[in-house]
Amino acid sequence: MVDKIKEAQTRATTLLPVSTSRRGNLTLSIKRRLRLKRRLHKLWTRTRCPKLKKELNDLLRNISKAAKDFCGATWEATIDCAGKSARDLNQLYRQLTKATVPKCPVTDRSEVRRYDTKARAEMIAEYLAGQFIPNSLPRLQKCKNTTYKWRTVWKSSWSLPLLPPTWRSFYHPSYAT
Repeated sequence: MVDKIKEAQTRATTLLPVSTSRRGNLTLSIKRRLRLKRRLHKLWTRTRCPKLKKELNDLLRNISKAAKDFCGATWEATIDCAGKSARDLNQLYRQLTKATVPKCPVTDRSEVRRYDTKARAEMIAEYLAGQFIPNSLPRLQKCKNTTYKWRTVWKSSWSLPLLPPTWRSFYHPSYAT
């Protein structure tokens, strides 16, 4: 009974191989050469044959050259891709320097992060220009009924956009223009 359960479990589950290789991004031909090198090295340690040692050294030179060519080609492709936009270039810089993402990046209206100095300055200037728009309260009319004036101010203040708390504390009806 237990054997049947175990057999059903093995048929029902699929095990995915876990890669423990530190060289996961190398090409298949380089990986094959590395496996051959390991086998040759084990054989050479048992036999100490000079012919095997010469073959092992030649294979090591070939692997080293192939790995350098592969890394160089990968690096050139990475540089070409990063040169297309400032964002990609910034990401490459952060990867190489192991820098963290900026805490408060400046984003434009479409929520795109801006890293170059000119775009950041434009975004900050646009934000500050929007902050200094004067309030558009209606002028208070001279009338005998003071409560009417305050009701007018009260009703018109609800139609304004909400201001940050620091600005609300400085608001006074006498500032109405």
